Amino acid sequence: AIHDSSACAYLPLCHPDTCKTLRGCVVWWGMGGGGERILWILGPATIGKSAVAQTIAEEFTKVRQLGTGFFSRPNQLDDPDWVIPTIIYQLVTQNGEYKCIITECLVDNILVLDKNHSTQF
Repeated sequence: AIHDSSACAYLPLCHPDTCKTLRGCVVWWGMGGGGERILWILGPATIGKSAVAQTIAEEFTKVRQLGTGFFSRPNQLDDPDWVIPTIIYQLVTQNGEYKCIITECLVDNILVLDKNHSTQF
């Protein structure tokens, strides 16, 4: 699900005084720190990953920094086959250069989204 979809309407947000270190690391990464292209927040259930991710997504959306998406088991949005298409959608709607690149890729290989995840990526 995209962070502002109706499926994510009731995701929790971080209290401003919580998860400051993790949120700071995510913001640093999002602004180009570290050099990695993807950041995956991983941990056991109920520790606040969704709250951190939703809070950061809203902060980044305000500055049009990057696209974000969520898995949501309660909303049946937990199919890994939708991760890359969701990221692609977010990128092409926010960045004209990506739109040109993705359009060219899809024209050259219309079946790319039917390929395995590694090939899609």
